[in-house]
Amino acid sequence: ECLNVFEGLKNVYSVYISPDQTKALFVSEKPVFYIADLISFSIDCKNILPPYNDNIEGIGCWDQNSKSVFVPVQKKTSMCSIVRQYFIGDTNAYKDVFTGNYHVISVEYIEPLKKHLFVGLDLDKYYSFVAECWFIAWYDNSKTDIIYLKGNDTNVDKTEINTKDKLIKVFSNNKICEYGFDGQVLSQVTLQDYYKMQEKLFHPLF
Repeated sequence: ECLNVFEGLKNVYSVYISPDQTKALFVSEKPVFYIADLISFSIDCKNILPPYNDNIEGIGCWDQNSKSVFVPVQKKTSMCSIVRQYFIGDTNAYKDVFTGNYHVISVEYIEPLKKHLFVGLDLDKYYSFVAECWFIAWYDNSKTDIIYLKGNDTNVDKTEINTKDKLIKVFSNNKICEYGFDGQVLSQVTLQDYYKMQEKLFHPLF
């Protein structure tokens, strides 16, 4: 059963439900996002203003209290992006929580650790041709700890977190690596071998 239709949304790629399940964050590929109230079905549009108003590619997440959202906003003139915290009820109010010459590709709240995880590229190292320029960063609402991924020599596409075993699985264009929370690589496998293993796991031969 359809309860409501939100119309007029521009190029929305991703939807994130708040932890209290009363609101939804709609993130566009454009420099705009929307906060929808799932009880009253009202919706608030936030246009991201210059200079950090390049496309945000559907990336965002909630805080643990459903009172703010985190969105990586990027300059039009460079790859540089910062993580900005927008506050619900007044999306003109915000705080820049992670700044520097970085390109952030992912933001996520990790409930068991009570921290936000940012994944990104250190542009100073990247432009200096330093191999280990990708990092994870833990944000605990007061400070950010940056941990570089040791031995990583390829672009990161996405990550998966295993809090129980304190592992981070990093997917790139040609391999998958597992890292500890200290940034040390524990294992790696090519994508071709990974898909072969998945095929054997889900379609074993009898």
